[in-house]
Amino acid sequence: CIGVQPSGSYTAHLKIEAEGDTFALTWTLPTGEQYPGIGIVTGNVLSVIYTTGDSVGLVSYTITNTTLAGRWTVPGAMGVVMTETCTVGGLPVQV
Repeated sequence: CIGVQPSGSYTAHLKIEAEGDTFALTWTLPTGEQYPGIGIVTGNVLSVIYTTGDSVGLVSYTITNTTLAGRWTVPGAMGVVMTETCTVGGLPVQV
């Protein structure tokens, strides 16, 4: 994934695993730091809540053939919505 936030851009590896009707997600930063989350799919949208240590965040991904186009925010972001795009190496996204 490649994302943009007020302090600049970032990269992360995103792992998605099905758990019944929900999905467990884990973002891993290049530093090894991990952020776990849980999500549900409705239509072509994956909605996820995740933890960032002592806080939480919310991301909504639009699912296309090979990408997840996300918009995310966290408490204290002063109404700012950031973006993140995750690709699956040319393979169809399957969640």
